[in-house]
Amino acid sequence: MIISSSQSPQKSLLIIGANILKILREHSFESTNPLILMSKYNDIHDEISFSYLILALDWLFLIDTIKLTDTGDIKLCN
Repeated sequence: MIISSSQSPQKSLLIIGANILKILREHSFESTNPLILMSKYNDIHDEISFSYLILALDWLFLIDTIKLTDTGDIKLCN
């Protein structure tokens, strides 16, 4: 489930996914490690668990906005 009325909006996968995309667009490298992304996310926004990050990354992958490199880093799709 992506949208739930029982949780705060900051824990919505839509919000987390949008924040991840913003961080990736502002990132100066071509790709980033998920652990570095998690650290950057928690520095800028309300802290989320690694599970929420992975769920949001799964959603972004399914809608074809990110892809994985051969080394397991995350990269924005063109």
